[in-house]
Amino acid sequence: MISTQVTEFTAESSTSFDEAIRFGMAQARANLSNIHGAWVRQQRKVVCGGLPAYRVSLKVAFGAP
Repeated sequence: MISTQVTEFTAESSTSFDEAIRFGMAQARANLSNIHGAWVRQQRKVVCGGLPAYRVSLKVAFGAP
């Protein structure tokens, strides 16, 4: 039996959604072990002070192998 947990990471980039996803997965890899999969739950383009920001929410599944 595989014990899997799911947690959420939010990441942002000033360049693109792809870069925001890469940042989010880097956060996940730095904090979790045995990642089984991930999916993008939400993508938003926001404007802060006139500059665009690409924000993603990722759900990451991890746990015992």
